[in-house]
Amino acid sequence: MHAVLSPSSSRRWIHCPGSAALIERYSPKEQTSEFADEGTYAHAVAAAMLTGQPLPASKRYSSEEVAETVRPYVDYVNALRTSGAAGCPSQIEQELDIRPVTGEIGAHGTADALVFLPSELVVVDLKYGMGVKVSAEFNPQLTIYAAAALEQYRAVFDRIETVRLVIVQPRLNSVSEWRVPVGVLTEQAYDITQAAREATKQRGLPENRLSFSPSEKACKFCPMAGRCTAYARFSAAAAGVEVDAAGAVLSDEELAAMYSKVDAVEQWCARIRATAMDQLMDGRPLPGFKLVAGREGIRKWRSELVADELMRGFHVPAGKRYQSRLISPTQASRLVKKKLLTNEQWQKLEACITRAEAKPAIAPESDPRPYWVAASPEDFPVVNLDRPASGKEN
Repeated sequence: MHAVLSPSSSRRWIHCPGSAALIERYSPKEQTSEFADEGTYAHAVAAAMLTGQPLPASKRYSSEEVAETVRPYVDYVNALRTSGAAGCPSQIEQELDIRPVTGEIGAHGTADALVFLPSELVVVDLKYGMGVKVSAEFNPQLTIYAAAALEQYRAVFDRIETVRLVIVQPRLNSVSEWRVPVGVLTEQAYDITQAAREATKQRGLPENRLSFSPSEKACKFCPMAGRCTAYARFSAAAAGVEVDAAGAVLSDEELAAMYSKVDAVEQWCARIRATAMDQLMDGRPLPGFKLVAGREGIRKWRSELVADELMRGFHVPAGKRYQSRLISPTQASRLVKKKLLTNEQWQKLEACITRAEAKPAIAPESDPRPYWVAASPEDFPVVNLDRPASGKEN
């Protein structure tokens, strides 16, 4: 069954126990997106690579390109599996009974990869998105998987002393690891169990007694965010920064106070827009608003073949009918794995690559990234891009 207290939404219901009841009662339709579909397919490709199965076919995505993208995750798991003399047992896309952690009868979760080293359980999670980096430290989703796996395989692997939680985000070049003794993991799982009990208790309360704790992180992916009164009040309060200034110009402190609320307010506005659009698209009226035709899409040929034949008949030269461009550096880098370029050849090509410098972005002072400093001409070496003196182009 689909878990109401699912591992993937645990960060939400742990911090906002009433959200589970609200979602369950109003049962919003299952929503999907291109990003979610792409992530699902990427997981299927990775699972096929790890189990020796043919790559799943898709009309929307290139299996080869997706396989190349998830390769860091696959390589990480394979390195773990082959680390022992005789290899280490593993489970791929393993369904786990999560009731021992959440208390929800019949609820299950699926771990992307479990690898059982001689004294360590490794839980590896693939995240295919390009949003923000996710830390494995104290990650509730992976903690639930780990605790459930320890319970499910206790009789087989009884010498596990440590647990390693790993999140691989190949499109962000990020691998986050957190290794802890089983006792620490168990304590964290206990805290999650207590939060799950509170969320379960909330499911039996009337709506006017539900407890909500809205926040930017907890509400970000909540399907009821566009309807939740508590979130609306939270966002309204975030926007209502009181300004008590003697002069006509805001002080640095007042500007900082306002800026600290921008993300939360913009996130709420986006959810309101999305919820209103979903309602109107479903044919349900929204007082005072209606759907209209927006800007038309770009023009495309219904059939390039037919259009080409017509222009050929109109005596339009081929050079005018077609445009060609050189492949991008990213596409060229893939030719190394396809054995069409050697590493030495690629190193020479890299000298031809330029990249815009990172643009400044505002972040809290607690952000681990160093302070941004504008680049100067002295920061870049002089590169000779003269053509090789071979005489002919290939």
